[in-house]
Formats: sequence, structure tokens, C-alpha cells
Amino acid sequence: MERINKKRIFQLGNLVVPLLISVISTLFSVNGGSDWQETFSPAEYEKLLGPAGFTFAMWGPIFIFLGVFVLYQARDLFKSASEQLEMPYVFHVNGFFMLSVVAQTFDAYYVITVVKSNETVCTLSLPLAEDHSIHKFYLIFDNTKYWDGGGGANVTLHVLVDIIPPSVGILSPEDGALLNESRVPIDWWGSDPESSIDHYEVRVDGGVWIDVGANTSYVIESLSDGEHTVEVKG
Repeated sequence: MERINKKRIFQLGNLVVPLLISVISTLFSVNGGSDWQETFSPAEYEKLLGPAGFTFAMWGPIFIFLGVFVLYQARDLFKSASEQLEMPYVFHVNGFFMLSVVAQTFDAYYVITVVKSNETVCTLSLPLAEDHSIHKFYLIFDNTKYWDGGGGANVTLHVLVDIIPPSVGILSPEDGALLNESRVPIDWWGSDPESSIDHYEVRVDGGVWIDVGANTSYVIESLSDGEHTVEVKG
């Protein structure tokens, strides 16, 4: 899923040459490794999955690969846990537990699947909804629901999956502009309302990507005569 904006500029001393500028937005903008957090009250949790269990702290990263939601690493699932993400879809955990996957659309929550197991390895894959209708995915681990039925705390859930790429567009130079200087400033804009854009990268003529941080401008120095390609991605 790429959005490309192409522009041409001309530069050759006092003459003109094509300079092609394209804008590339990243395929996925994902809160990998972040600590996005939401807390459900026991009443809200009970509506989803029944009586609440303990509160578990969970953390990323999240991966999307070929349209499949992949499990992420968790910490403090319960005291004796020793978990490690070995490969996609495989989550290692000690003890008896329940794994629930909750998909949130913009107006409702849906329990996609529930897995319970006393094995040390649980595998799960969840296809993404068509047309990006699913807004967020949550993983809820509850080792008390089928263990002793105890608990009664808020359920803290981590993870926001943003599957809509950011928007990036060149502001200047304009498409087809004619330039006669070797120093060319590039200005652009970018937007990603859900998870924001961490940084931008620029490259010239298919070379090495240059990290320009959160800046939305960059100056190309000592541009030689001839046709050039500039790419900006967020």
C-alpha cells in the first residue's frame, strides 16, 4: 500500500534538466514496541469475557505479516511465567491460561476467538478484517478465569495496531518547476492521526536513505546537471 506523488524539476546551470520527486508513505505505521495502554473496568471486561481475572502488564512489539496478526511478547503474565517470542504465532507461557483476542471497531467490541490450554506453547493467527474495518486488536491473558475463578481487578491492555499508512505530500518544488541552481530545498507535509509519524527519510537517485528526524524540509546540495530522483518517506 504505497502512495506516490511524482514531480519534475529542471536543473542544468542556466539550462533545464528533469528532477523527479516522489513521495513514498510506509506500508504500515505500527506502534511496534510501544506501551499503548487502555484499562477496562471489571464491568466492561465482564461484558466481553465474563468475570475479570488479574491485571496483566503486556508490551509489544506488534507485527503484521501477509495480512496476519502476530502474537507479541508479554511480561508479568503471572509470577512463574517465563515467556519468549520464538517465532510468529508462537507464544511461550507457563501454566494454565486463557487467551482471548478482542477486535474493536469504531463502535463496538467483538471477541474473535478464545483459546485455553495447559500446554507451554499456544499458537494463534488472526486474519485482518477486510477494508480495515477493525480499529484495534487486543490480546487478553487471564490465568484465573479457568484456574480458580478469582480476581476482580481492572484489566490493562496494551497494543494499538495502525494499519492505515501515513499521508505524505511534497509542498515544494512544484511538479514541472524549472531550476537553475545546484542547491535545491525540498519541503513536504506528513500526517498520521492514529499513531503519528516518528521520522522522515530522504534519498537522492536511489542512494542511501537519510534520516532527517521530524523535519519536513531538506536541502539537496551540489546537485549535478542531469535528471535526478528524490524520494521522501514517513
